[in-house]
Amino acid sequence: MSKRWLWIVLLLVPLSVRGQDDWLRAALELTGGAEEEALDEQALARFDHYRNHPVRINRLPRSRLLATGLFSVYQVATLLDYRQHEGDVLSVNELARIDGFGIRNARALAPFLSFASDRLPGQTEEDDRLRTGATFRATKGSAGWQGSGKALVEGRRWEAGLAGKAVPGDRPALTSGFAAFQGRRLPLSVIAGDFQARFGQGLALWSGFSLSGIPTVTALYKRPAGLSPVRSYGGSGYRGLAADLSLGRWTLSAFAAARSGLLSGGNLSWYGKYGQVSVTAFHDPAGSSKWAADGRFCLGGTECFAEVARDRAASCTAVVGGLVFPWGESRLGLVGRHYPADYAPEHAGAIRSGTKVRDEEGLTLAFGNALLDLSLDAAYHPSRREGQLKGVFSGTLQRGAWTWKWRLAERYRSAAPRNRTDVRADLGWTRGAWTLNARLNAVRSKRTGWLAYAESGWQQGNWLAWLRGTLFRVDDWEDRVYAYERNAPGSFSVPAYYGRGFGVSCYAGRKGKHWKAWLQASLLAYPWMETKKPGKAGLRLQVTMDW
Repeated sequence: MSKRWLWIVLLLVPLSVRGQDDWLRAALELTGGAEEEALDEQALARFDHYRNHPVRINRLPRSRLLATGLFSVYQVATLLDYRQHEGDVLSVNELARIDGFGIRNARALAPFLSFASDRLPGQTEEDDRLRTGATFRATKGSAGWQGSGKALVEGRRWEAGLAGKAVPGDRPALTSGFAAFQGRRLPLSVIAGDFQARFGQGLALWSGFSLSGIPTVTALYKRPAGLSPVRSYGGSGYRGLAADLSLGRWTLSAFAAARSGLLSGGNLSWYGKYGQVSVTAFHDPAGSSKWAADGRFCLGGTECFAEVARDRAASCTAVVGGLVFPWGESRLGLVGRHYPADYAPEHAGAIRSGTKVRDEEGLTLAFGNALLDLSLDAAYHPSRREGQLKGVFSGTLQRGAWTWKWRLAERYRSAAPRNRTDVRADLGWTRGAWTLNARLNAVRSKRTGWLAYAESGWQQGNWLAWLRGTLFRVDDWEDRVYAYERNAPGSFSVPAYYGRGFGVSCYAGRKGKHWKAWLQASLLAYPWMETKKPGKAGLRLQVTMDW
């Protein structure tokens, strides 16, 4: 047996995943990610907001449901139809029976939803009082203190938000802001300020978070949410004016944004009982202009999806399409893609093996159930005459207080470095207020890099605290190891470990009636480097208030 496979076996046999918070596990399921490292700060902030402010699916109108980004346009259409004909949705199991959801998706959505209903016996109608909240951060690093903050106000048919930051040497500045309104009689919704635009399978227009790589069945397809406001500290999106008008089964969306000129476009969608079809077009004076046609249907439990997009400036066409069907308690999916070398990747966010939607021919097979996820992806880059084959295998097993998780990713390229093996094993234990986690992660490309950490967490009443210690040895940048670092809600940190050293971090939080506060401190040192490398220290304080 080669040394490569020997240490893979040694990692997978003795350990296997760290216990995750239920809401974080649900967020991974909804985005198609296999681990926390696949997310970004904007995605994490959105899910954290809705676990603390659950979406009232029986009360909110169409535009407000779409603005959450938790549902596809088709799911919102079927949900509203169900509410009109059958009444309010009162449980996860009832939501799972609505077209477009299913039990797995409904369970993943559960941490972010409220099933409160004014039709329950003896319950009075839910009021429409304003909900307001504000979050403030202060971070101390090598560059000095940095500050940021955001505020949100929302009613039943409108909401507004602002975010800003202050960095050393610069004047404080607003980074994002929006105001959104839904008409009461006219089915028109309007967003002024920063917004996201997510249509089709992301081949033409998909702003904000999008996975790189295809680790699970859920990652094979997109759930287009149309237009929605940006609630983060200034994540990727557009700044301008956007609106959509719903008439029966038809929805017309239009937008105009300032991006080195006036980016303008729109989408026309039709929703049927089993799916949706739409066309999208936009013009970017500073880049490429595109039009696209897409469709997604669920027939007999099998989901079929496809999109065709035309880049008018480059005169080339890109295609992505596939299907996911049930196989007992599991799901099996297949998707193919064709992205020409001249296709402009700006504004796009379709599935891909790399970081750009261009110069790629690919085919992916994925399998998943409650215990295992497996994906095999083959990609070829015609302009470079290079190919890549990547497999990702991950699994989770829980027995009582113990949780095991493992992940093995193997990549082979026709160009150097040819191989990259990434194997990770986690062990978690939870009993009462205490949680213990351990991880061992090794990467083999040019050489071998490894990282190990152990952490302990305690949560009692309104208090929580975590302490983590990390050791790592990575002598080549190609063998770098990424590890998610626990931080205040809405914050996101996945440092790349490179060198020889250790890290220590602590994280504590306190919750009051209308406020929450978190403190995070970290230290990274490199005492065992042959060439001296400066260490890093950081301190972050975050306070959130809600009324």
